[in-house]
Order: sequence, then structure tokens, then C-alpha cells
Amino acid sequence: MGVVTAMRMSVWDRREMICELLALNTELSVSDIAGRLGASEVTVRKDLNALSREGLVERGHGIVRLTHNTGRRYSLQKEMNVNIQLKEQIAVAAVEMVQDGEAVFLGPGSTCGAIMRRLVKKNNIVIITNAVNFEPLLENVSNSRIIFLGGEYSFLQGAVMGIISLDTLNSLNITKFFLGANAISAEDGITSENLNDTGFIKMMIERVKEVIAVADHTKFGKSAAIRLTPINKVNKIISDRGLSEYQQEQIRRQGVDLVLV
Repeated sequence: MGVVTAMRMSVWDRREMICELLALNTELSVSDIAGRLGASEVTVRKDLNALSREGLVERGHGIVRLTHNTGRRYSLQKEMNVNIQLKEQIAVAAVEMVQDGEAVFLGPGSTCGAIMRRLVKKNNIVIITNAVNFEPLLENVSNSRIIFLGGEYSFLQGAVMGIISLDTLNSLNITKFFLGANAISAEDGITSENLNDTGFIKMMIERVKEVIAVADHTKFGKSAAIRLTPINKVNKIISDRGLSEYQQEQIRRQGVDLVLV
């Protein structure tokens, strides 16, 4: 990757670019990053301090590297390009479930991003999300309303969390909650590596009329450290036909409506 000018780059884009550079190069010095971005070392140090607070990078002995658990979550666009056809099929099915006049919530993640890109073209609906990195997807917005929640920004998720987000939800009558998932199993439910997800998602599940998990078949049969919700708290799961018959049977035994596209 050559030199990229940072003059017209937003702070979030610049920090995302730093994560991409580190993912490609394992570790870099501050001067290396500054040179490749075309930014000052002072600016890069501020970005690295912010990324360090988020638990995304670690610094030592003059070099910077991604933390072990950063994984593939640093780039929404890169995520959306993985299994893109499956995600688009899931998104089509999800959007068809949304009726005029509904208020729906989209959680963060690449599959929900694919839903957002299609959902904004519908009329007379309200879309609420805490995924601020969905903003570039808002092309061809029709007559729908879009509400971004406020709160503390998590660069790892590209979303805001915390008390402000939870308080805002109390004033909204949300009918559907589309929940993206990276790890689903009938035994452990929907799990995550991020502890910050738990309170927010539990409140959403208690408030909304219908919880719809969206994930392609590669996310099933996996478990992470933090349990977000058991499978039987989800009303519906949209996935693809690559899901094994065993996984299908285990999910349906939990009383969940499984939609395969």
C-alpha cells in the first residue's frame, strides 16, 4: 500500500486506514504510519491513543500492532465483501419482511449493512441504528426516516453504546430488531467477544416485538466468550441454504422460525 493523503480523510476513515495498514504489515512505527497516510506524527499519535483506549492497538518499543482480538472487525467494507452474495440474499429476505409504517432497528455488522443499503429505498418506515459506520451506505434514500443513536463510540464495532443510546431507545416504539451475529449455536445461543454488547442487546430484546437474527451459514456452530441471548429469545433467523441439516434441526427444536434463502 502506497502513500495515502489524509487531508480529506475523516478521523474515522483515518483510524480505519491505520487498522488496515497494521493488518497488512503486522507492526509499524508511528513514522511509518504517518508517512503512508500523509499525516503528521502528532495526528497519528492522537489516533493511536484513541485506538489503544478502544483495545484495538497496542504500543511498545517504538512499534504499533493490532491487539489479538481485533480480528476482522476493523473494516465494515471488507466484512461486506466476504460471502457478499449470501449477505445480499439474506438482506433481500429481511427487507421483504418490513411493512410500511414500521420502525425497525439495525444492529452493527456487515449483514445488517447489506440490509440498510436496501431498506433505505423503502417508503414510510423509520430506521434506527447505532452503527454510525452505516452512513456511507445511505444512498438513494427515499421517504424513510433514519435515526442514528448517540452514545460512546466503539471503533471495534463501528457503533455507539452506553447510557445515552439506552435512554433514547426508551422513547422509540420499535417493531423489528435485526441482529447481526458472528457466532450462533443452539447450545450457547448468540455469542460475542465484546462485553459492551450485552446490556444493549438484552434491552432491545425486551422492548421490541420481533427479534430477527441475520447470519450466513459460516457463523453457525461457533461460540464466543460473551453470551448475548439464548436462541429461544429470537423469533426468527434468516440464513442461507448452506446451513447444515443438523444446525437447522437444532434451531427449529428451540421453536425458532428459520428462514433459508
